[in-house]
Amino acid sequence: AGKLGDVAVVASVVVVPVLVVVLVFTTNIKIISADIWYKQGLSSERLGQWDAAIPLYQEATTLVEDEDFYYLFLGRALLEKGNAAEGEERQLWLLESEQALQQAFKTAPLNPDHSRNLSKLYLSWGQLTTGEQRAELFDQALAYSAQALSLSPNTADIWNERAQIF
Repeated sequence: AGKLGDVAVVASVVVVPVLVVVLVFTTNIKIISADIWYKQGLSSERLGQWDAAIPLYQEATTLVEDEDFYYLFLGRALLEKGNAAEGEERQLWLLESEQALQQAFKTAPLNPDHSRNLSKLYLSWGQLTTGEQRAELFDQALAYSAQALSLSPNTADIWNERAQIF
C-alpha cells in the first residue's frame, strides 16, 4: 500500500503539472501567437504590402484553424493582391481569396462580414472579367449581398455595395 501511495504522490506532483502546462500551451499560447501574427499582417496591410501580409495571416490561420476573423483578413489581402495582378496570376489570387473567405463563412455563417466580403470578391472579380463568367460572378455577388442584408438589414454600407453590383 505504501508504494501505491508513493506512485500517486509522484503522479500528482509530476504528471499533473506537466498536463496543465501542455493544456495551457495548446489552448492559450496558440491563440496569443496567432493574434500576434494577425497584428503583424495588419501592420503590413496598412502599408499596402500584400506580399508581406498574406503569409502572416496564413500563419495565424495555421495556428488557430477555427477563427473566422483570421480567414477574413487573409481573404481580403488575397483579394487586394489579385486586384493588383494580371491575367492568370490574378485568377490564382482571386481563387485563393475565395477559398479563405469561404472558410471564414463556413466557420461563422451568421456573421454578415463574411457574406459581405464574398459579395465584394465576386463584384471585383466580375468587374475584371468579360463574357458569360462576368454575369455569373455578379449573380454570386448579388446572392451574398442579399444574405448580408438579411443578417444586417440596416447597414448602409451593404446597401451601397449592393447598388454597385447593379
